[in-house]
Amino acid sequence: MATAPFFDGHKLEELAASFRTNGFKGTVNVRPLGNDRYEIVAGERRFRAAQQAGLGEIACVVADYSDEQALEFALVENLVREDLSKLEETEGILALMVLKLQLEREQVITLIRREGHNDALSRRTSSTTANIDWVIDILGRFGIDLQLFRTKHLPLLNLPENLSQAHLTGQLSYTKALELNRVKDDAARADLLTQALQNQWSLGEVKQQVRAWRSQAVPPVKGQGQVVLDRITAIRKQAQKAQPWKDVGQGSRLEKLLSEIEALLGNSY
Repeated sequence: MATAPFFDGHKLEELAASFRTNGFKGTVNVRPLGNDRYEIVAGERRFRAAQQAGLGEIACVVADYSDEQALEFALVENLVREDLSKLEETEGILALMVLKLQLEREQVITLIRREGHNDALSRRTSSTTANIDWVIDILGRFGIDLQLFRTKHLPLLNLPENLSQAHLTGQLSYTKALELNRVKDDAARADLLTQALQNQWSLGEVKQQVRAWRSQAVPPVKGQGQVVLDRITAIRKQAQKAQPWKDVGQGSRLEKLLSEIEALLGNSY
């Protein structure tokens, strides 16, 4: 589910105060819905600040945007907001990709996780090139590397509520949120989050605290767990000898299976 836009109350009031002193600046883009009703396409932050400032009139650009044009315009404007969180940025970019690729959101996420891996990119075929090239192009518009988006941005979609809210409200950087999410015990994670916010921990301090907790919380692997780990080690050795990635068909199947394993493990690498 997409994250609703978050507008910092303090910054909104600063903009409203500016409007009270200097008048409304900029424009709001809208499209007509009929019966003297209009829909905001871009400029919701300015509109809210104008309301907060008690302004009776604001400058608007009225145009007959199609549904697709309206969505793309709104997404692109939202993505250049100064106070945009990394989670909102990720959601916005995904929405833009869904629009451009004409795929479902989960299909886009799967495409990036499966075909966006460096190994998969080196083996891609004409059937996968077009979509992944679109992804790379869209990310390039915002100066984002594909691997960074795949490994650091997408995991933000799976943050628990307390971490996502702390990040959305500007209290917690996305790097700290991802680090705290390595703590899988809800109560322990909530306690560490509280301490991180109260003590204004740096990223290095957050990592240190998470490492300390994990070293105490992770029990020795026994029984069936050890059997699974031994099998993974054995498979790795077999793969080094067999090198199935040299065959296009086997390589694609192997990449699919690895993506499923990564998803099963929570994509926590």
